[in-house]
Amino acid sequence: MSDVTREEVDAKVTAVKAEVYARLADFEGVVRTGFAELRAEMAVLRAEMRAEMHKNTADLIKWAIGLAIAVVGLTVGLLTYFSKAPQPQPAPIIITIPGGAGVAPAPVPPK
Repeated sequence: MSDVTREEVDAKVTAVKAEVYARLADFEGVVRTGFAELRAEMAVLRAEMRAEMHKNTADLIKWAIGLAIAVVGLTVGLLTYFSKAPQPQPAPIIITIPGGAGVAPAPVPPK
């Protein structure tokens, strides 16, 4: 077997080190571009979600106002329909005394 010299080992270590650094730099580039793409996609999704939330909020407000108007209208209608109309006053009761006018009242008995 041949002896390995210190220079050969240093050269081999330097070559491996250069290869590792190159691969690490490539990996860092891939990770950075991947995160940049992910950020861009998230920004688009966030904008779409906000637009949808604004639309849903507007629809919810429309429904709430419509429902409130319907409830008030129904309440007024039912109260009007079921409210009691004032009852006509009954005819007064007239008591007639036989004998007509000019009859003297009965005497009050003494005590």
